[in-house]
Amino acid sequence: MTAPRTKLFVGHLPDGCTNDDVLSLFSKYGTVQECEVKKKYGLVQMDTPKEAEDAIQALNNYKFRGSSLCVEVSIVILFLSLGEL
Repeated sequence: MTAPRTKLFVGHLPDGCTNDDVLSLFSKYGTVQECEVKKKYGLVQMDTPKEAEDAIQALNNYKFRGSSLCVEVSIVILFLSLGEL
């Protein structure tokens, strides 16, 4: 199971955004274990909670190709992880 607070939701991605685009943004803040882009949003798995928090702090509301990104801990993963406690 994914560790809580390392899987991030990335919303408001601009049209045409690719996995490589998102990977290049997030890799500045640590090791990206997984990156998956779906149309206007993506999911990014960072290696540690600190790396995830650093990425959130730097990239939430970051202007990228005319869009203001929304970066936060993925709620679904967090709820699933908390349910196992």
